[in-house]
Amino acid sequence: LDLIILDPPSFSNSKKTRLDFDLRRDYKALIDISAALLSTSGTLWFSANAKGFGLEAEAFPELAIKDMRPHIIDEDFKDRRIPACYVMAPYIGNLPAPSGSMLSFGNGDS
Repeated sequence: LDLIILDPPSFSNSKKTRLDFDLRRDYKALIDISAALLSTSGTLWFSANAKGFGLEAEAFPELAIKDMRPHIIDEDFKDRRIPACYVMAPYIGNLPAPSGSMLSFGNGDS
């Protein structure tokens, strides 16, 4: 796949399954499953609204990860908590994501 947008709920429990979902606990497995579906030039957008959520980038050594929060803050929301938002792309060998991907802004900001 060339693009995956992953915007999971913070928490979910359902009578259809005996397991519940907690984003803070389960996000690593969710990202791993999604990343495995990406093409080598693909991009994964991940958003999280869970209060206190923090992504551990070192848990994904095969992905180039960029925190997009500084790039998506609207002027009206500068002093408010905004959802976590990351864009991710596979490393190819030792090389970062291709220059045409969303991880490359052309201004040295990566």
